[in-house]
Amino acid sequence: MKKHKAEKNSCKAMKNISWLRPAVGAVLINLFLLLMMLRLLGERPIDLLKEYYTDRQEFEEKTEVYGGHKFRHEFICLGEEDCFELHMDAKDYLGTFEVSLINASGETLRSWTTDKMRILDTKQGKDRWIFFEAGKGLLTEGNKYCIEVSARASDEETSVFVSGFSTYRKERNDFALIALGLLFITANIWWFNMEKPIEKWSFPILLGTGFIMFFIMAPSSQTDENTHYFSALKVSNMMLGRENLNELEGGYYDGLKQHYNSNESFLKLKQNILTPKAEGREDDFICRNSFSFVQPAPYLVSGTAITIGRLLGLNYYLTYSLARLFNLLAYVLMVWLAIRLMPCNKELMLMVGMMPMAMHQAVSLSYDVLVNGLCLVFFAYVLRIIAEKKNFSWKNALVCALMLATLGPVKVVYCAMFLLLFMIPSKNFNGLKDRLLKCVPVIAFAVAILGLTRLPDIAGHVSGSAFGETNTYYDMNYILKQPFAFLELLAGTLKRYGEKYLLEAVGCSFAGTTVNIPVTYTWAYLIMLVLNQLFQEKGSVPGIRQKAVALGTSAVIILGILTAMTISYTKAGSSFIDGVQGRYFIPVMAPVLYSLSVSRIPLKINRKYFTAIAWFAYLGVIAGIMSRIRY
Repeated sequence: MKKHKAEKNSCKAMKNISWLRPAVGAVLINLFLLLMMLRLLGERPIDLLKEYYTDRQEFEEKTEVYGGHKFRHEFICLGEEDCFELHMDAKDYLGTFEVSLINASGETLRSWTTDKMRILDTKQGKDRWIFFEAGKGLLTEGNKYCIEVSARASDEETSVFVSGFSTYRKERNDFALIALGLLFITANIWWFNMEKPIEKWSFPILLGTGFIMFFIMAPSSQTDENTHYFSALKVSNMMLGRENLNELEGGYYDGLKQHYNSNESFLKLKQNILTPKAEGREDDFICRNSFSFVQPAPYLVSGTAITIGRLLGLNYYLTYSLARLFNLLAYVLMVWLAIRLMPCNKELMLMVGMMPMAMHQAVSLSYDVLVNGLCLVFFAYVLRIIAEKKNFSWKNALVCALMLATLGPVKVVYCAMFLLLFMIPSKNFNGLKDRLLKCVPVIAFAVAILGLTRLPDIAGHVSGSAFGETNTYYDMNYILKQPFAFLELLAGTLKRYGEKYLLEAVGCSFAGTTVNIPVTYTWAYLIMLVLNQLFQEKGSVPGIRQKAVALGTSAVIILGILTAMTISYTKAGSSFIDGVQGRYFIPVMAPVLYSLSVSRIPLKINRKYFTAIAWFAYLGVIAGIMSRIRY
């Protein structure tokens, strides 16, 4: 009796302290992230935002500085600047040089003795602009000052060069701070909920990682973002019944820099997002026709957001941000739906859906948002049909047909996702006739929609006429008449750039491939994806047929991508296919990884812990991108 009572009390005590376990784990994971953040920011300090008063200007002639030869440059303080920059180089990087800030009376206000290695560091890292912080209140608006550079210990063999000057006021990078805060919040949401069904906590995780990319990517930094903005604007004009003129007028387009994580874009967003829209600008949303417009479907979400912004009288920056937010929400909903549809291995959809490059595209206005999300939903839907072990119904056929018909006109090559239907076993049909009766109309409908929307465009690229009379690109004649040469071109391209495409698909090169992060973090994320597939439950591993179809479909899509880029962007005689970016392969990541599934390796590892690697990777993404702001 006493023994039973003691056991009961022991169980009660354990229950009372059971809440401590997740709390202790949370402390440990936050401590790990904090230590990693401090280490990363020590190696790659986050760039500040800079409001330039004197823009960066490089002189026609550079001044050589050594011994008694000095560089002097006079300037007038134009406002609240508290820092200045010098564009510099050196013949060698040993020793020091001196920089002095002098007022109009010849008094030295501040001086710096600087190691030449700073020149080498900036030259290897980003550019050759070296900043000097004068401090707030030292410069007075309207007063004249002089910058003097000397290198008394240097001679002609060890001299330094000055070839440019700028002044600016530094601003705190709130975007990076918000992203880091979101990372800690998202990691804690995962930790405290990971034992619950994934459907209950995956949505805030996806939204959190999406918002991280939302804040660290400058508006319009993604590839071809202006083109996508114009397309969404055109859809908005359709919704409002307005005319699309040939000129872009008014204040609803700022010409933000594309393909760069630009300091200027961050500053404009920060300073203007809450300013009222300019009065008397009725034509703010008139846009031009001279851009590629595929179809309205991929821009319905962003177009709706722009329409709402216009009706509410919001300014350009807030409206543009609203369109990015709507696209992110649409993508997160699609990935969340894919997770819910997956019969097992739901972590695969979460991990693929929150890949840094996938989220990078999700916070843009690109049609990749629709393509990437819909491909995940279609794949998960096919697997759901297989798992339910019911007959493939006409309802299933209609849903598949609508998804394929939406995908095809946006990006023709992804219409090949229909091949995944061959994963569905014969037992889901009442014989071969039933399979043909239901699957053939699905494919025919998708092809018909594709033909109606993209036939002229496809024909132009196949024949080469899309490039006019001066076409110097490969075309289908080359592929058909010289198939072995084409295969050699494919093999050579994949051999040289295959690893690059894979890492880019996960996320290592952002903002139009102009911002590269250390591949350590990309490999970490990729290892997480593979490990998740190596530790599957025994009953969740697909059969050989399903793996073969998933791999085969992926191979067809990859071949289609490379073929399309051959006849669209590759000049005749090139040894490699041009224009291919890793983000094109995001839609095949889930099928390829699915085909790698094997029975659980006999190690006691909870697969849910693998997601922790994602927070390490995202920490590297934040530090890598925010230390590469373009000034």
